[in-house]
Amino acid sequence: LKNGTGMIRKHGNQLLKLINQILDLQKVESGSLSANMQQADVMPFLRIVKDQFEAFAHSKQQKLIFVQKAERLQMDYDEEKLLQIVSNLLSKAIKYTPEKGQIRLTVSEDTKTTLSSQGCLSIKVEDTGPGIAADKLPHIFDRFYRVENQTGTELGTGIGLSLTQELVKLLQGKIEVSSAPGKGATF
Repeated sequence: LKNGTGMIRKHGNQLLKLINQILDLQKVESGSLSANMQQADVMPFLRIVKDQFEAFAHSKQQKLIFVQKAERLQMDYDEEKLLQIVSNLLSKAIKYTPEKGQIRLTVSEDTKTTLSSQGCLSIKVEDTGPGIAADKLPHIFDRFYRVENQTGTELGTGIGLSLTQELVKLLQGKIEVSSAPGKGATF
């Protein structure tokens, strides 16, 4: 009975998370979701986000590496939206990376960007997963688009990366992906 109720609770939480993602996506697209910016050093926040995924990666015998290329980065950012973006990218990297694989979260200040004359935050999530075929890459951020794994099974709901892209746009950023089969993926 205890196992059954635990499983029901887990699936209920997953369903609630999915519903919240769909609602957030609707809010972004309708223009009713706005950024709630705060001025702070973003580096400690990103380290905490990484730490929250450490146990998940460890449970899959994966190595989660945090590379911080700037000691401090004082900037305006929306904590909730940035948490959603980084959490989605890390959870997908961990989900698709096999046992003994590696996920690297690199955080730096990008001063050579076309997005802002003052520079911006650069977040890179790299994994040693199976990679994504070149013909699938143009569709990876489309809503409800799902990539098949090696067994031909479609994984996920196809909402997470679409929401991530919309949140990145809301924060006046851009998101890109590079990948090749057998070479992992970099977002």
